[in-house]
Amino acid sequence: MALYRFRQEQKLVVAYRELLKVLSECGYLDGTVIYPYAGPDVFPSLFAETHRLNKSRKIAYDYDGLYDFDRGKTIVHRLFKKDTPGMLEIIYKNTLGEKELDARELKNYEKIRSQIKGPAILFLKGFWQWSREETNSQLQEIHNTIFREVLQKDDRIIILDKKDLALLPRIKNAGFEIVEDYEIDIPLIGEEDDFLNIPFVLIYQSASLTL
Repeated sequence: MALYRFRQEQKLVVAYRELLKVLSECGYLDGTVIYPYAGPDVFPSLFAETHRLNKSRKIAYDYDGLYDFDRGKTIVHRLFKKDTPGMLEIIYKNTLGEKELDARELKNYEKIRSQIKGPAILFLKGFWQWSREETNSQLQEIHNTIFREVLQKDDRIIILDKKDLALLPRIKNAGFEIVEDYEIDIPLIGEEDDFLNIPFVLIYQSASLTL
């Protein structure tokens, strides 16, 4: 059973890496990724400079005591063996700033965006988890500020989690328009909020933030 799950996990992670490779080759990862609630998912850093945000460093660790970034490294070691050194070298190089920056602080998004020269790509794959922390009114104000004021012209939003679709009205109201829609044919396993649970990819780009 353990061997079967290992092979399934390896198959899925390879498929996810190939998906990111396709997005990169299509130019959708040209720029700097802002990835809130990244969890152990270090793979976008293989293809783009990435600012990771999670929960407070005091609580952003698993039952085994590993912080999310370290858990991601463990996944790479476990699944890719001999390719690990080269992959981790790229991941370290492309992971910017503090690896466990708090995803719940609006000021962190403002600070990160001010440091980015060129397009920013907001990676939404688990952003819905924020709703566990704030009231609806607080969330709406914060989301609107991120989409309308923090993100700029030509920035992109990539959605890979069905629960984050609830944000589409706010994203569209901020002036973002869909530019690509992929359906993903990957036989997924794991929990509902597993970082491999990706049924589709939606890509939005801001042509203008003036409504």
